[in-house]
Amino acid sequence: MTFQCRYTAEDYVNGYTAYAARSSRRWLTRLCWTLMALMLILAIFGSLGPHGNLASAMPLFLLTGFWFYLAIGMWKRAGRRASSGRPELAQDYSVGADDSGIVFDGSISQMHWTWAAFIKFAEANEIFLAYLSPCAFVILPKRVLGPGQVDELRELLRKKLPAK
Repeated sequence: MTFQCRYTAEDYVNGYTAYAARSSRRWLTRLCWTLMALMLILAIFGSLGPHGNLASAMPLFLLTGFWFYLAIGMWKRAGRRASSGRPELAQDYSVGADDSGIVFDGSISQMHWTWAAFIKFAEANEIFLAYLSPCAFVILPKRVLGPGQVDELRELLRKKLPAK
């Protein structure tokens, strides 16, 4: 199977979001949400207690806002950073996936991985991730695939790699 691909920042946002949801990095997102909830509870009790007032609890409310900011968009920001300023991503690739592996052929860079280079794959709504290691992956966006190619790529990945 061969298809044309030009990565967008949204592909990387989807990739990093799917990575965070399906990897051991879930703890980082959960930690941010837990700290945010703890700060909010402390701020509320600090402002409502017998000796509390809103002014003394304001630093805790600000910390709550900080943890909320980190938790809500951490992986989206990581995806945007990963895709910005990279000329190799701005090129059009011809992507080939067959029994030998995955090949990216562009005007300024080429990459070829045999299936032995990958350890697993994952599927999200918009993308496939083929993992080279627990922290490195190749993004295969579904938006660039033609009719029937999504199912064909899914079957090839299932045949060649364990799902996670």
